[in-house]
Amino acid sequence: MKVLIVVGLLFLGVTTPSHAQWVYWFGLYPDALLAHGSDIFLGTPNVHPVMRSSDNGLSWVYDSTGLPFQISSLGAKDNYLFASARDSGIYRSSDNGRVWKRCFIPSDYGLSGATFQSFAVMNNVLFAGGPGIYRSTDNGDTWKQDYYDGSGPLAVCGDMLIVGFLNGQVLKRGPSQPWGADWEKLKITDGINPVGAVEGVAIVGTKIFAGTGFGLYVSSDTGKTWTHTVSGKEVAYICFDRGILFAGEAGHSTDSGRTWNSAGFYGQLFAVCGDYLWGGNRHIGVPGFSRCSRSMLLSDVATQSFKQEESSITSYPNPFTGRTTLRFELERPEHVSIEILNTLGQNVSYLADQNFDAGIHELEWTPKGTPPGIYFYRLELPTSVTTKALLFEK
Repeated sequence: MKVLIVVGLLFLGVTTPSHAQWVYWFGLYPDALLAHGSDIFLGTPNVHPVMRSSDNGLSWVYDSTGLPFQISSLGAKDNYLFASARDSGIYRSSDNGRVWKRCFIPSDYGLSGATFQSFAVMNNVLFAGGPGIYRSTDNGDTWKQDYYDGSGPLAVCGDMLIVGFLNGQVLKRGPSQPWGADWEKLKITDGINPVGAVEGVAIVGTKIFAGTGFGLYVSSDTGKTWTHTVSGKEVAYICFDRGILFAGEAGHSTDSGRTWNSAGFYGQLFAVCGDYLWGGNRHIGVPGFSRCSRSMLLSDVATQSFKQEESSITSYPNPFTGRTTLRFELERPEHVSIEILNTLGQNVSYLADQNFDAGIHELEWTPKGTPPGIYFYRLELPTSVTTKALLFEK
């Protein structure tokens, strides 16, 4: 039977130190978040197995017939939803979560129990990571084991699939590797800092991100070398959506991890549904989940940048309509590189890549064939890099 949970019984709305406003729901322990279509799904270890909202959290429905408690992960492929329950395998729903049937029975695969931590889809193949890596080519009717050691988070970008493990290792499978072939093993290390278990992974363009209890690591050469880019913060989950990278306590980045901004909420789970970012908090502070406007987060990045007038480079006017001027000052002759980037971190325009004398310099950027929106200007000197936001309006 469907039951509606009224928001007023569960939520507390607060404004965080950033301008973006988060709405919080306390008292639930989310272990999984999934955005599918216009719906947001919440998996919990108790109370109700899966809850669904179709109106941005104004009301919630739980009618998960056939699902046990202790949901550990949620996934989707085509018109099917998938959920893993602790030690019980995988369940599937073909009616948007109303009725569930088990499609992976652990004993059928020689297991006494099976808990899967994540799902991913690559080239129309569904992957599940848990007691090994399993794949299904028929929407969960049958499964084949592709790797035998226990695994954690999965991430897909194009023809690349990566998997994180407890031993600080990442496995990678590319388009040229046939099924059943050995995975490429990538050891995450920068030679200095500890790694620990890989709790979150993401692929953004040519970069691979790995989140650990000791911070965030990034590789720009498909896993051959790694840089410890964020330290001292737990990054238990990574989510990339339309140019924004969300990474646990690290916050969010709009320039492929070059710079980071506080999201105002340090969650361990993230999902994006429409214009809303959803965060789940299992262990930090008071357990619960929350929602914030994605566009408001972007606006905060631009607003914070507009106020940073003491940097070595500034722009005026900002926001602008027709053209803007970038002004920078050098204490000595140096080689300077200045480029304009979009929110995906992709180059839009090169303004300079040459030697400049000491003193004050100005360069103009006039967008041509470029849609209005948020952009970034990046000043690179031999000893420093500065990235700030521009708001192009019409």
